[in-house]
Amino acid sequence: MSKRIYNDNSCDLITDKGLKTLGESLQRPYSLQSININFSWCQKITNKSLNHLSEILQRLNCLQSVNLNFWRCNKITDEGLSLIGQGLKKLNSLQSLNLNFGYCNSLTNEGLDYLCKSLKRLCSLKLIALNFIDCTKIIDQSMKNLSLGMQKLIYLQYINLNFQYCDYITDEGLKDLCECLGKLSALQSINLNFNACNYITDEGLSNLSGSLKGLMSLGNISLDLGEIKGITDKGLQNLTEGIKTHRSIHSIDLNFESSMKITDRGMESIGQVLRRLDRLQSINLCFRYCNWMTDVGLIHLSEGLKGLSFLRCLIANFRSCGDLTDQALKIISESFQGMSCLEALNLNFGSCKNITDEGLNSLGEALQRVSSVKSIHLTFDWCTEITDKGLKDLTKESQRISCLQSISLSFESCLKITDHGLGNLINGLERVNFLQSITLDFLHCKNITDQGLRTLCESLNRNGRELNITPRPKASS
Repeated sequence: MSKRIYNDNSCDLITDKGLKTLGESLQRPYSLQSININFSWCQKITNKSLNHLSEILQRLNCLQSVNLNFWRCNKITDEGLSLIGQGLKKLNSLQSLNLNFGYCNSLTNEGLDYLCKSLKRLCSLKLIALNFIDCTKIIDQSMKNLSLGMQKLIYLQYINLNFQYCDYITDEGLKDLCECLGKLSALQSINLNFNACNYITDEGLSNLSGSLKGLMSLGNISLDLGEIKGITDKGLQNLTEGIKTHRSIHSIDLNFESSMKITDRGMESIGQVLRRLDRLQSINLCFRYCNWMTDVGLIHLSEGLKGLSFLRCLIANFRSCGDLTDQALKIISESFQGMSCLEALNLNFGSCKNITDEGLNSLGEALQRVSSVKSIHLTFDWCTEITDKGLKDLTKESQRISCLQSISLSFESCLKITDHGLGNLINGLERVNFLQSITLDFLHCKNITDQGLRTLCESLNRNGRELNITPRPKASS
């Protein structure tokens, strides 16, 4: 038996009284196994509500799953988090815990300490997800307390921690957390978000790498370390040393957006680790705004991608890496060869102004040979040298992608594209038999007319397809 209480966002009419009423309705269902409560954006909710909720939890001894969302409930303080901890500590059967207190800015290290003391008793936990994004009063001591709370959770398999914008967390805090992670031998999936925690450096990544080496069951790793100024190629090298020992990893997600000190040498480390992970099924890499990246970096990446015959999803974001050229796109495209299982492809080269029609021609030729792809998402916003010919070369043999069901193409502010280019696009896409969804963005393409957009809509909006075009054409007079 489960109970789900869902609130549509920004419902300011819900107060502490509402949660008290909820508690009264749950006086008797002692056999309840799952509870999911979402009061995000309910800014009138206070610690009093969490007191009611704590009383509810203490009565539900059979609970196996708890999901509580108090995103942006700004009146909740450390006292409220302590009350939640009290409610949880007797749930001996609990296997899944998901708490979201993102943007509850009054929370501090003290509140998280109360919660962590309760975690020690939840010995059956297999999944824990904690979101404290932008709780800027949380410091290194919180990481130590969290580590102490989790270190005896020997059955823990999935961990998801979000401390984005908690910018007082440093390498020291990450070190304490990593020492705990390295002892949780049952871990299969790690998802850590320390985006914009600017006191984390290469040393922190070295500690993280060390903790990963002993986790022999690890299959998924997701790290968001974007917007951190102190991470360099050395940090990336340290991290990959820990990852490459796990040939069983099937999914990897790394975000180093705006890491200005990462260069081609860092991408060489990524390429080397990918060569070792030959069972990978999903790759998501974000190096957006890494301005020192060049074609050489993508050569290293391509070497790692070649031979990943089990890969099903490839996402790569190099937006605003301004030194990338057509050669980079050609290199990446060549790596598709041998990806016989690839189903989803998402590439972002927006604002890479050295990419031209030649690069799109290389990509188009490579896609013809990846017949298994079901979804393609390509972004070339502000690639101002792309012309009508580029659209033709990209899509002219699209019918060979026999499994294609969904395509999204973005060419915002590509000023050399005209109505003739839209005609080329029509000729390419209308022959794809199983295409169900088309999304096209030509915003600010000043040489495209309303008539061209109308023709595009009329030609592609057939056979029940879902069609989304930006901008929408004006109605004909």
